[in-house]
Amino acid sequence: KVPMSASTIQPFPEREREALLGIDNVGPAMVGFVEMLGIHGMSDLARADAAILRMRINAHLGEPRLNTMGEDALKAMIATARTYLNDQG
Repeated sequence: KVPMSASTIQPFPEREREALLGIDNVGPAMVGFVEMLGIHGMSDLARADAAILRMRINAHLGEPRLNTMGEDALKAMIATARTYLNDQG
């Protein structure tokens, strides 16, 4: 596993980031964890699976940082991404 520097992580577009940060229990760190995995848009996030994201984040961090509450936050992020995309088009 190769650590990624902040400069190699592509962030969500600002409007999408704001939508994610409006979710209860989702802060900049949680959005950053998702970005760290290479997910940097609602279309990527909408296709994701919360359990797999949780596993990948914990593996990347080298410790079980996210518990079931973290997985619930990821599920809310995925649901928001799907709603966001439906509203766009």
